[in-house]
Amino acid sequence: MDNKTLYRTIKDKMGASYYVPVSFKSGNNYTIRDIQDKEYIDLSSGYAVTNIGYNHPDMLVSQMQYLINSNYAPTWMPTIEALGLAEKLISYFPGYKCLRTTGGANGNEVAISVFHNLCGGEIGTFERSYHGWSQTTLGMGEIDKFKLPNVRKEYITKKLSPPNEHTIEDVDKFFTENPLVKLFIAEPILGSGGVIIPNKGYWKSFYDVCKKHGVYLVLDETITAFGRMGEMFASQYYDIEPDGLIFAKGMSSGYAAIGAVLIKEEHLKSFKFGDVSATFAWTPFSCAVTTKNIEIIEKDNLCENSKVIGEYLKNELIRIFTKHCKKTKFEVRGIGMMIAIKFLTDNEKHNVFLVGRLVYEIIEEGVMFCYSGDNDSILGFPPLTLDKEGVDKSIEIIERVLVRKDL
Repeated sequence: MDNKTLYRTIKDKMGASYYVPVSFKSGNNYTIRDIQDKEYIDLSSGYAVTNIGYNHPDMLVSQMQYLINSNYAPTWMPTIEALGLAEKLISYFPGYKCLRTTGGANGNEVAISVFHNLCGGEIGTFERSYHGWSQTTLGMGEIDKFKLPNVRKEYITKKLSPPNEHTIEDVDKFFTENPLVKLFIAEPILGSGGVIIPNKGYWKSFYDVCKKHGVYLVLDETITAFGRMGEMFASQYYDIEPDGLIFAKGMSSGYAAIGAVLIKEEHLKSFKFGDVSATFAWTPFSCAVTTKNIEIIEKDNLCENSKVIGEYLKNELIRIFTKHCKKTKFEVRGIGMMIAIKFLTDNEKHNVFLVGRLVYEIIEEGVMFCYSGDNDSILGFPPLTLDKEGVDKSIEIIERVLVRKDL
């Protein structure tokens, strides 16, 4: 079966719609191979998931070991593997407790449940934010692509402009004008919204304003955590300890479906842990695999690699887009292995068209990118294992496409 036939069949059977008719059969490190045996350099990581790369040799050995005794207890019972993972996460954040989830959307639901139990009120989020595909989180989001016409908003949500469009004084004004907002959930760096990166002191000042107004702050690190932006966690980079943290995606690098919510112990005194449950959250296998994933990130020094190679990739993209985009203004944003290329013409529909055509043609040539939520930016979230050779080869392919375009 060829790519297009399988694409049409999957679309028909699963109701899924993918932006390029390619189907994959295998992967190794930062490369993936389709069913027609063509190789691609993956600069998307399945939308910021595969932090340690595909089929990491240490992980494959561990997976085989864990599978031998992977289903020995009901998923809601305590296990040694679950304790080991919880202790590993809490070692980074003393004074927090760990709640089990199955992923990012479920993590947001859990965080909302805990803090709404504490304080009630309304929820604040950023415009252009994305917090998952569930009834509650779709109602929170502000990206048109992810809006469904009949999504019922479980909670009243108030929106603040993205960090690059306001001042801290505007944040203070926002909470003054919206006194019923008692919880603010935010991506520390907006991912699907276009890799919007606040300045280094932003989140400390933001949290100070939250505390002034009696607002809890939860950072949704579904994308940013576990080395993606050059530090193990964005909260460490910004040097704050928010009331809660949400983890998923790179937490297991896609080797298991899992997530976690960390919440300061003081906030959980009146909350029953039994109220937080998911059937497939934290199986023995997923916990063991996830702990191994974190150990690999540490052992292979992938945070530093993310920082160094991510900067090299960003600078190379700036170089070739500057060279070949003579008519069209653009901006390249990036930190670690989080990259965005945004066109800046006055015609927003034209920007979306340019992004769509470029991503499609670049993928056809052998480099995987993805779109922003509003389709107005090209996004790159490479595996943290990407090296200089992989960047150079990717740049060569991308430049080949740019040469053909009249930009």
